[in-house]
Amino acid sequence: MSARNRMRLLPLALLLASVATGSIISQEERPVVPATPPGPGYNPETFRDERAEKILRAAIDAQGGEAALLARKTVYFKRRITRFDAPEPLQGTITVWFKRPLKLRQEVAYAHGRQIRVFDGEKAWVDEGEGPKLLGPMMGRMMERGVMEIDSPLIYLEGSLRYLNVAKDLNGNLTQKLSWRSEGYARDLMVDVATSHLSVVGEFDTPAGASSLIKHFEDFRPVERVVLPFKQSSLRNEQKYSETEMIEVRFNEPIDDSLFEFPGPAESD
Repeated sequence: MSARNRMRLLPLALLLASVATGSIISQEERPVVPATPPGPGYNPETFRDERAEKILRAAIDAQGGEAALLARKTVYFKRRITRFDAPEPLQGTITVWFKRPLKLRQEVAYAHGRQIRVFDGEKAWVDEGEGPKLLGPMMGRMMERGVMEIDSPLIYLEGSLRYLNVAKDLNGNLTQKLSWRSEGYARDLMVDVATSHLSVVGEFDTPAGASSLIKHFEDFRPVERVVLPFKQSSLRNEQKYSETEMIEVRFNEPIDDSLFEFPGPAESD
């Protein structure tokens, strides 16, 4: 596989890219019915299990609370990344600029080149070394969802949420497992029993089709009023493909809007 094609495989979700095993969050483990029996007017797309809601709220508080997460009007971070889906491990950096309400620029740099992905609040564009190109509506919507990952676990306050069971994560830590669905996305969440940190996210469905991505978050540290995972790793199709480690993170510094503007030719009407 060429270096350029390897770069195309890197999803925007690497904002918070990350590890566990496919057996930890398997669809076979899922209960057929919600943990709380549904009543009249039950809607599986909006049902919120009270027990799951309480666990999610604890996870939000463990990362600093809703107010602290939303107080970050801008976010800058840089991570070191190692990719394992090539004959030899690839090492590089991921740099992200985020500005509310919904602007994000991500640059992934390896020795052989750089990839840029941007969502300007309305449309998405990418530059993979051959010049900037606008992306279609479907990719734009998925990139928009990727931008929202900055506020994880707040993003799980909307959509359906159910309690599944108790399970151990890859490190043997006891967690409470939840099921979340919203607008074509389906994920399982694992919340550490001891710390209430959201330690694992397993994604198995997206608007673009089935997915097999598991993220594992570790080494949580406070940054100002927010607690962040400084180490993250990921499995795709049960194969480990990346590890990242935080190098630098800053909140609420000025970010010019020009950083997100599409630099290509003017769009036609």
